[in-house]
Amino acid sequence: MHAEARRNQLREDYDLSLVEWARQQQSQRDRRLLESLEEDEVGLHLSQARGGSQREDELVLLIGVKTAVATNFALRQAIRETWASKDALPDGVKVVFLGCRPIARVDEDVADENDWERRRLRDAIMLEKMVNGDLLTDELDCDDTYLDLANKVKEFFHLAAMRFGHAQYVMIADDDVYVRTDMLVSHFKRLGPQTRYYSGQMLSVQHARKEAPTRDTSSRYVLSETQYPLSELPPFAIGAYFFLSMDCVNFISRNRRRLRDLGGMDDITVALWMLTIQVHAQHFPQLRFLRSEPCAENLLAFGDLSSLAIREVDMNILDTRDFCHGFERKLWLKSSRHIPEGGLYRVLPLFTESLEFGFSIGIVNTSTLQITTTVSTPAHAGIKVPYFPLLENFAAYARRVCAEARLSFPVAVGNASCYEIASQLGVGLHKFYQRIQVDRKIEL
Repeated sequence: MHAEARRNQLREDYDLSLVEWARQQQSQRDRRLLESLEEDEVGLHLSQARGGSQREDELVLLIGVKTAVATNFALRQAIRETWASKDALPDGVKVVFLGCRPIARVDEDVADENDWERRRLRDAIMLEKMVNGDLLTDELDCDDTYLDLANKVKEFFHLAAMRFGHAQYVMIADDDVYVRTDMLVSHFKRLGPQTRYYSGQMLSVQHARKEAPTRDTSSRYVLSETQYPLSELPPFAIGAYFFLSMDCVNFISRNRRRLRDLGGMDDITVALWMLTIQVHAQHFPQLRFLRSEPCAENLLAFGDLSSLAIREVDMNILDTRDFCHGFERKLWLKSSRHIPEGGLYRVLPLFTESLEFGFSIGIVNTSTLQITTTVSTPAHAGIKVPYFPLLENFAAYARRVCAEARLSFPVAVGNASCYEIASQLGVGLHKFYQRIQVDRKIEL
């Protein structure tokens, strides 16, 4: 089937960028989305991250998906809507996306306060966090860059040990991987709780040869002799997907301030960390990545996939077709366009601002009092939310205002609960009532 026809089988918005998605949500103002944003607290609650409902002692596998926050939204959405969806994810598994502090390309000639593109990006990131509740950014003490990748993994291991220490195993995966979570959790349930467990795809085992560090300075994977003076690399599980038992994760967490890393080489770094406690990598079959090998049946994880390919594999599984049905390498292989362009990159500012409330009154149908709340920020124009006191109680109205504010001004709302926003709204309304009573504009 022609590539364009294949894409047409999916929703037309399946490959939106993060900012495009946020703009779409703010334009459509879907009722179901707004209702979900009326919850007192939204966003990432680490004890309830994306996954089936289960008791703490039933968490078998915690999956941390490494992702580039600013550029890889389409891949995150593909995962959320396929193998990590609420319907697909089996009990015993939780999934979170590992982002770190987001970065963005900057133009030194543009002042921060006028940099609307970066403001829109920061708003979009916060909205994604609120809506999906599975994305880690500033919660991890790292920058979202390739050179800080090993630190990203280390910081996630620390969070996993602190918040999910009851999990039996932790998996690290790339965001271009399709994971058969049903088969993986069954495998680890059969295996049972283990200690000193470290496994994944080991190219040195597959190819029966030792690997040497890359010294070519033009390579992304270069390791200088200063960084790594040895002529051979330790046996390691590649970074696209590997597994550790929780005791190994705890070791990294406890020693995270002392353990050195190799920058972007998170996989080799983890192998070196494990060697300090004499834990050696084990080869885990049925893992494969497309740049190295073609698709194969009975895989537990398959990497280097485009967002289209992730969705096509999922449709194959749902329709009980072969895993590789319709495989076309050029169409399935992830594009390199997500790799950041050259230029100056730095951590995205928070652009902290506060919500502002304005009020006006009117009479509808000669007898019904209407109060309109205008919610705005110093940098954004306001949105109007009508209130009919005779038809709706204040608590319900406050929840609607909270949802509208979260959707339109996610950074300004931040981590504030709807209760906090309702309190701020109530104070403003009370002052407004007092003012109009003094002015005798209306009898309340």
